[in-house]
Amino acid sequence: ELIEACVLINSAGKFESLQDAESNRSDDERPNTIVEKFKQKLKEYVQRAVIAASFYYTKQPTRIRQVLKQVYSVDPSNVDDELVESIQLPSFHSNAGEVFFRIIAGSGNESRVTMNQLLSKLERPLLILWGENDPWIRSSAADTIKLLYPEADRVSINAGHCPHDEVPEIVNNEIVSWLRKIGHV
Repeated sequence: ELIEACVLINSAGKFESLQDAESNRSDDERPNTIVEKFKQKLKEYVQRAVIAASFYYTKQPTRIRQVLKQVYSVDPSNVDDELVESIQLPSFHSNAGEVFFRIIAGSGNESRVTMNQLLSKLERPLLILWGENDPWIRSSAADTIKLLYPEADRVSINAGHCPHDEVPEIVNNEIVSWLRKIGHV
């Protein structure tokens, strides 16, 4: 086996109920006249332009620092120049704008695999570590994961979106403690 155990830290992913809503779009809702196709193309063009402008703004160091201080909500002291640069660096890649567009527009996930499907195949111990002050991925996502995989252990951490960086000592201690509990240390 490739893995013996799994740790999810503020994990993102689609759940089936959300996926079903996206995939249940009927052919009747797709543009089928020239006017509808033109409107759709115009909407996509405007959306791309707005998201491109947003990408330019978002990749600026001042904005990156501002966002990081929101997601490092409990202890923003780790938000330093090195972290800001590490976040900004990928934005210089030639495909970065397209990746940003796909994420924002919701078309970035080519895979239709849901968290439900992944968890239904998991047969290993699972630890869910969750920064309860995450402004992006609410703790209800951790609750849903726990419902889908009741054998999982769930630990709440007083941190934001990146608890492993915001409070690394606490995260590391929780992981080591859990590994001992399941007999892997």
